[in-house]
Amino acid sequence: MLKDKFWRLATKKQRKPPAVVAVAHSLLMLVYQVLSTRQPYQERGQPILDEKQKDRIIRHHIRRLGKLGIRVYRTGKTQPPTRAAKTDQRR
Repeated sequence: MLKDKFWRLATKKQRKPPAVVAVAHSLLMLVYQVLSTRQPYQERGQPILDEKQKDRIIRHHIRRLGKLGIRVYRTGKTQPPTRAAKTDQRR
């Protein structure tokens, strides 16, 4: 969790010092929570996504891959073609 947060913040324009401060702040908040509640730390799992959120994420990644020149066809659930698919068909 903290490692992911650091690299998510550090890779934006090579800004490592602010990322270190943000991760240190998160770590201090976690330590405070553990000490104040006297409960062991339990890392949260991945959030549960509903169908609408899953479809949105899938469409996003299909669009991103299309911009890289990789054609991806979704099987299973039918969906209207995206703008990227329409422009690929004209070529």
